[in-house]
Amino acid sequence: RSFLVANTRSKAVETAKSLVDKVDYGLMHFSHEDTAKVEIKLDGFEQKFLLSAKPIKGSMPLFLLANATTGEEIVSTDPYHFVPSEPLDLGVPPSHPHHEYYSRSKGYSLDKHNTRWKKLLGYGRRGKPRDNSEKYKQLSELFEGTSYF
Repeated sequence: RSFLVANTRSKAVETAKSLVDKVDYGLMHFSHEDTAKVEIKLDGFEQKFLLSAKPIKGSMPLFLLANATTGEEIVSTDPYHFVPSEPLDLGVPPSHPHHEYYSRSKGYSLDKHNTRWKKLLGYGRRGKPRDNSEKYKQLSELFEGTSYF
């Protein structure tokens, strides 16, 4: 857990010191079986669907975003969908073992963004469960023909 403390300097320091014992460091792991599901119902979209309330292994966050100019709403794993971006040359030499990864880096112009970040909906699986123990539908299939995807 992390905390953002905003206040006058003296009060912020005092508050931050009081929170030190409540902060933990390290990765948290949430099991699929023990993680609550949230039912999602979007305006103008008849079908409801379930997402995990916490980030389980193999999941990605799903955001409800709106284009601030057009009002268009979408569901996306990319919170920067409506933010201008361009390739970012980090100068990593081709001989570097992770050159391919770094060569795909993007720079985002957050000062020029056109996004209204509306909500973190929850966490969706990136792939079908191996044991087929639950109903599963890809978002592209679920939202096909809608303005959400």
